[in-house]
Order: sequence, then structure tokens, then C-alpha cells
Amino acid sequence: MEPEFVAMACLTLMADVEEYDMKKSYLLVLLVSVLLYLCLTPVKLCGSVWVCSWSSSWSYALLSWLVCDKVNPKGTGENVVLAMLLTLGYFIVDIPVRIIDFEGTFVSLILLPVVAVSICLSLLCHSCKSLKILVLSYAILMIINTFVMNEWLQYCSECFGMRCF
Repeated sequence: MEPEFVAMACLTLMADVEEYDMKKSYLLVLLVSVLLYLCLTPVKLCGSVWVCSWSSSWSYALLSWLVCDKVNPKGTGENVVLAMLLTLGYFIVDIPVRIIDFEGTFVSLILLPVVAVSICLSLLCHSCKSLKILVLSYAILMIINTFVMNEWLQYCSECFGMRCF
């Protein structure tokens, strides 16, 4: 599925968050995060680690921004809770897969911190609403998805003999 479609579906699910109390909205945020992970699963199964990294990081960054728009956190504490819920939604499905087949999923292990960083940067951008922070966050995500990913894949290739590219 296209990330834009997933983002719009998530936005539709989050449309009435203001009518719920915070506990229900937090549960809905967690559920939407898991749903996005499941929508990105075909990309992970068919694509390279590069494609997975780009699609996951930008999709979760967009989801974080949309969730922040809908939930409208009132302070740093709520931003931290949202970041934790969105990251947990990713980890809750990903960790059991890694436990079952750690060696087979080792190459894509870098996706966990990449997604966590993209969520945090997106929430930071939304809360600060500064062009400088937005540009810096954009640059950090670009560096993570290019240079850091390249170094990780070279490390996996050289140290473990894994075919990563």
C-alpha cells in the first residue's frame, strides 16, 4: 500500500479522537501504529532494507505528525507518551518476529532505531513548529536513511557475510 493511503486511513481513524477520553485515544494511537506496521509488511517482505528504511521512517514520521495534529498534546509529557505509543506499536509486532528468527532478521534490525528516531523527530517538529528544526530533522532522516544505512549494510556484509544489497 502507498504510505499516503495509509496516512489518510489513519487520519480517518483518528478523526473523532477529541470525542474520546485520553485513555481511549492512546489505545487508538497504539492500534493505528500497529495497523501501519502491518500495512508496511509487504514492503518489508518484498523490498530491500533500503526501501524498508525509507518507507518505514517516512510513514511513521507522517503518522506521528497526523497523530499530533489530532490528539493535540498539551505538553512535553504527552509528546513523550505519544512517541512511546507509536514506537510500541511498531515494536509490539516486530519483536516477536525477531525472537523467532533473529539471524534471518538481523540485517533489518536497524529499522527499530530508525523508526524510533523518525517518530521523535516528527513530534519535535510538530511541537516546535520551527523551520530550522524541520530542516534539521529532514536532514537527520536523510543521513540516517543513506549514510548510516550504508554503513550498517557494509558492516553486516563484511562481518557476517550477509547479502544485504
